[in-house]
Amino acid sequence: MEIIIVILLVLATIIINSRMIRDGLNGMTDMRWHITWLQHFSKQLAEGILYPRWLAGTNYGYGSPTFVFYPPLVYYLGSLIN
Repeated sequence: MEIIIVILLVLATIIINSRMIRDGLNGMTDMRWHITWLQHFSKQLAEGILYPRWLAGTNYGYGSPTFVFYPPLVYYLGSLIN
């Protein structure tokens, strides 16, 4: 009985997330923003700011309060790869 419940939950998860599985994260439409944020995040890490919250170089130099709303763990990992 427990196996059937687990299988049903896995199937429901796959059905609910089928668009994300098929198209990727947000259909890859916002990937250019994430790449820009990653570049500026890495730049600020190189400048010695350990937790950049305001990406000053984005939005034509006006900055972006990106990491007030987004958790930056993925950007730390991306900065290591960068």
